[in-house]
Amino acid sequence: FRRVLFRSNCVVKTMTRETIGLIGAGRMGLAQIKPLINAGYAVSCCEQADTQQTKALALGAVLRESPAAVFEEAAIVYIAVGFDPEVIKICRGENGLLSSGRSDGVVVVNSTCDPELMIELGDEFAAKGIEFLDIPIARGGWAADNGTLLAMVGGQQATLDKVRPSLSTFCSDIRLMGPVGRGQVTKAINNLLLWLNGVG
Repeated sequence: FRRVLFRSNCVVKTMTRETIGLIGAGRMGLAQIKPLINAGYAVSCCEQADTQQTKALALGAVLRESPAAVFEEAAIVYIAVGFDPEVIKICRGENGLLSSGRSDGVVVVNSTCDPELMIELGDEFAAKGIEFLDIPIARGGWAADNGTLLAMVGGQQATLDKVRPSLSTFCSDIRLMGPVGRGQVTKAINNLLLWLNGVG
């Protein structure tokens, strides 16, 4: 991902686009790719479904065959799949993120998961020198398409600072709620209040 900016006397200066990793090109994942690309990032994506692969490619993402392969070229990886089973497979499975050779970087879970699972995964990544954030997102498809999602963050402020530039391409409101696990607790409360309002 290199682009020539200036050429003089056979000297070539280039700018390297930062690569962001994305696991899952479903409804939310696809909505994350477009603003990331528009902001100047390269997106390395892993997705199993053929239809979603085609859509990700059309938006400008590059496909990789496994989460580990994505993590090899992206220091920040977002997980945008459904729930616990998918996240567990992506992190702990064969060719999962934990099997990569990295001893640095940041893994961000945008899925809705059990807070205890987030704490466990946070510890497992930390043992390898990898930072971890649980950041479930809310406000639905319209907000996803318009880059105005709400991010409820569980983790360390210093880690959030590292991902904020890319996270803010698709989230207009980003709130640190406490340590890893608190993002999921906040999402559960958010969903409960939405349900209560809907019933009302």
